[in-house]
Amino acid sequence: MNIQNILVCGGDERQLYAAGALTQRGYSVSVFGFEKSRRAQAFRQVEHLAAELAGCDAVVLPLPVSRDGQRLSLPLSDGAVPLDTMLQAVHAGQIVFGGVLGGPFRAALEERGAKVLDYYAQEELITANAVPTAEGTLKVIIESTPGMVQWSHAAVTGFGRTAKAIVRVLSGVGANVTVFARKSTDWAQAQAWGCTACPFQNLPALAGTFDFIVNTVPACVIDSPILKRMHPDCPVIDIASPPGGVDRIAAEECGIRVIPALSLPGKYAPKTAGEIIGETVANLIQGEEQA
Repeated sequence: MNIQNILVCGGDERQLYAAGALTQRGYSVSVFGFEKSRRAQAFRQVEHLAAELAGCDAVVLPLPVSRDGQRLSLPLSDGAVPLDTMLQAVHAGQIVFGGVLGGPFRAALEERGAKVLDYYAQEELITANAVPTAEGTLKVIIESTPGMVQWSHAAVTGFGRTAKAIVRVLSGVGANVTVFARKSTDWAQAQAWGCTACPFQNLPALAGTFDFIVNTVPACVIDSPILKRMHPDCPVIDIASPPGGVDRIAAEECGIRVIPALSLPGKYAPKTAGEIIGETVANLIQGEEQA
């Protein structure tokens, strides 16, 4: 398999930086759906999607591919492309890369004969993306809390890749961090980094001692008993994917602010995040060519 021509189709500024990274790797890259961005002028811009898809070897779709399950994510365009239209334009043998590909859409692409790869599911991207996510989280914390981050008392729920990056950033700026995790191995690692570590069942008793809480768990771990004990100035920065980790109704009743903070790399570090996407796609292509 020899892949040369790539269409980067839709998405935010990250995708344009991804296009730049792919260009530097020697691919011929065109873009669609970026009329609102001056950065798109550095690439050949496509007007007729179906015709362009017919002649390209691979297409890179946004992260996420769709926000409503019906249309391609095109925040930098005034146009709209239904997923069905994209589906009909894809041909057998084509490689389709996407971020957070929905199950039905992915299955339909594969039925068309396309090779489908989710770059957001790749270990290299998940690991690299944790750092800009952590920096973006720090910016949200600074903007949403009345006090300094240094000397603050912070809680982080979960201890996956992204949570670990957040813990390191918060500790690095002088916050006193308590990690709530399920596994004793996670407690040991958090303690080795100078943090306090506790099981989740300790969170209700300690909830009132924190200046802010960062949740990374995509399941409800901050519920009414916890929210009732929190200080009213203590926000919850929820970076977990939907449905998030907070009982929103209970939070509103308790007067606790919940700040959803999704897609932080795209908002605060699009260059870095986009280059990570581009490099991940290039490595996946290399793997397909060598298979």
